[in-house]
Amino acid sequence: MPFSPRLRRRIRQLHRWIALAFSLPLLILALTGFLLSFEPLLNSMSRGTDNLTAARSIELLQSVDPQGKAKTVTHRGYEGTLEVAGPGLRPMVLDIETGEVTQHGIIARTFILSRQIHKAFVGDLSWLVLISTVAMGVLIALGLLMGWPRRANTVSGWHRVGAWIGMPLLATTTVTGVLMSFGVTMGGGGAAPMTMGRLNEPMSMVQAVQAVEAQKDLSAMAWIRPAGPRIMMRYAQGDRFQGYFVTPDEIVAVPRNLPRAIHEGLWSIPLGLAMNLIVSILTTGLILTGLIIWLRRRRPASSLAAFRNVPR
Repeated sequence: MPFSPRLRRRIRQLHRWIALAFSLPLLILALTGFLLSFEPLLNSMSRGTDNLTAARSIELLQSVDPQGKAKTVTHRGYEGTLEVAGPGLRPMVLDIETGEVTQHGIIARTFILSRQIHKAFVGDLSWLVLISTVAMGVLIALGLLMGWPRRANTVSGWHRVGAWIGMPLLATTTVTGVLMSFGVTMGGGGAAPMTMGRLNEPMSMVQAVQAVEAQKDLSAMAWIRPAGPRIMMRYAQGDRFQGYFVTPDEIVAVPRNLPRAIHEGLWSIPLGLAMNLIVSILTTGLILTGLIIWLRRRRPASSLAAFRNVPR
C-alpha cells in the first residue's frame, strides 16, 4: 500500500534529521572501521615471519614477569612484538628479536587507538556508539520505507542508489554491531559450553604457551588471554581466524562467535576485508552526500531571505 505524500514527506524529514544528528559519530565509526579492516590482514600476512616459538616466548615472559603474573599475551607479527600484561604487571611491549622493552610502531598504535575510538569514542562513551549504531539501523529502515529510488545523475540520485545497493552490507554490519554491544555471541566465543576448555586448576601463561606449541605453530597466534575461568587463543588459520580454548593437555576449537566474526571480518580475511572496506567507504559517502543535499536545499531559502533583506 503506497504512502500518502504527507507521510512520505514526514519519513524523509525524519531520515534527514536523524542523519544530521548522528552524522559525526557515524563518520567516526566508518573511518575507524576502515582502518581496523586491515588489522586481520596484516596479522595473517605476517604469520611466521618472526619465527616466534614457545622457547622464545617463555624466555621473554620470564625476563619481564618472573613471578608469573601475566594473563594476556598479544602477538603482532607485522611489527615483531609481543605485548605482555596482567594484574599487577605493567603492560610491556617486547621486541621478539632483541628481547628489549620497546614501544608500538605507528601501525600498531593506529590500530589500538582506532579500536578504542570505535568501541567508546573518547573516554567511556560506549553508550553513544550503541545509540549511533541503532540510529544507523533506523536510517536503513526509513530508507526502505522511502521506496525504490529513481535513477538520476545527481548527488541525490547517487545517494539513494548507493544506499539501496549497499543496504544488505550496511544492515549486516549494523545488526552485528548491535548484537556485539549487547554481548550476544550465539553460543560461540566465551559463551561456549563450560565443559569445553575447562581448567581443573589455574594455568600460567608459560604453561599456556607450551600447550599451544605442542599442537600449533605459535607464530600464527594473535593473542592468548582469559575468557572467564578459561584461557582462550585467537589463531590465524588459513584465510580466517579461529578461537581455541587452551588447557594443559589440549587446545579445543571454540564455536564461532558469529556476530563478532562477521562484524570484524574474521570469518574470511579477504572477503571480510572487502566487506568492511565497502561498508566504511559507503557509509562515509552517504554521510557526505547527505550533507551536500541538505546544504543545497537550505541555500536557496537563505539566499532568498538575504535578497529580501537588502535595502532598496
